[in-house]
Amino acid sequence: MKLLRLYFKFIRWCFSCGVVLWFVATLLLPLYGWLSPWQSASDRLKEEGFIGLPLMIGISSSSEHVGDRWKEERQRAYVILPDSFRHMEIVVYQKSSGSETAGVKKEIIWRHWLIPFFALWILAGVFSVKITLPWRRKVEASQAPPTTAMTQTPSTTPPAPLSDS
Repeated sequence: MKLLRLYFKFIRWCFSCGVVLWFVATLLLPLYGWLSPWQSASDRLKEEGFIGLPLMIGISSSSEHVGDRWKEERQRAYVILPDSFRHMEIVVYQKSSGSETAGVKKEIIWRHWLIPFFALWILAGVFSVKITLPWRRKVEASQAPPTTAMTQTPSTTPPAPLSDS
């Protein structure tokens, strides 16, 4: 029974860390997209008529090799402010190449996941705060100086005079 309880604690810890990491990564992905822009995606978004600030919220890459056939795909997901809030859409730019594709295929994929994405992100933020606050309290408690029973508080009453009896 102890082993099962330990297993569930480990799974809960992994899930908790995963939620916190996803929440933080979602905050850092727009910064990565700004520092490492993908020019073909920016050009294609402008061609499609998106006006505004593109914030990258997702990235993926995959490649597959089977025998003499190969396929490679790269994707970046964007929320374009303020257009994405007007249309409630996440725009995914996909670039595909491979032995069955003539040249490089570039396309925009429309996803209507903006509201669920933000709802999950807010829930992850709330969950992250609920997780990190107890961790922080434990760390602060472990770093606090230990209190001992030997320490006494100073008395405000003066000591009694010694008697000469």
